Order: sequence, then structure tokens, then C-alpha cells
Amino acid sequence: MDIKGENLVVNVTSAVRSSKGLATSLVIHGKIETTLPKAKETLRYTEKLITKAKKGDLHNRRQIIAKLGNIDAANKLVDVIAPQLSKSK
Repeated sequence: MDIKGENLVVNVTSAVRSSKGLATSLVIHGKIETTLPKAKETLRYTEKLITKAKKGDLHNRRQIIAKLGNIDAANKLVDVIAPQLSKSK
């Protein structure tokens, strides 16, 4: 199955891998450099992870680890980034 978006037509598995890698890099480094369509897709993917991270329980933490594929990035998202975003809103 293909995803047809704004200037982005890719296979579903490659889109998920791309979003996973870009989201992991975004969490670890704080910024990424990519094309606009990939950035929009990564934003959607990352916002869902941030929502789970704000809850902060074990179940959501494990889901974030599964989605990011990196324990250090998941821990940074739940322990550092999510509390900062919760305070601001």
C-alpha cells in the first residue's frame, strides 16, 4: 500500500521507518533537517508520542520505546521533554 500525501508517495513500511528514525533523532538532538513533507509526517508521529509521554505510566513508556526503538530517546522524551511541555500549557 502506498501513502499519497503532499509531494510524498512512499511505501507504508518505508514511511514508518523514516518517521521512526526522524522522530528518534528529533528527540535526541532537539532538531532535524529534512524536507517539508517528511517533517510534517514526523510531526504527526512525534505528537502522538508526546501525548503518550505526558501520561508517563509504564504502559505508555513501553509503547514509546517500541515506537522509537531507542530506550535512551524514550526516557528523554518521558522524563525531560514531556514535563516541560506539560508545564507550558
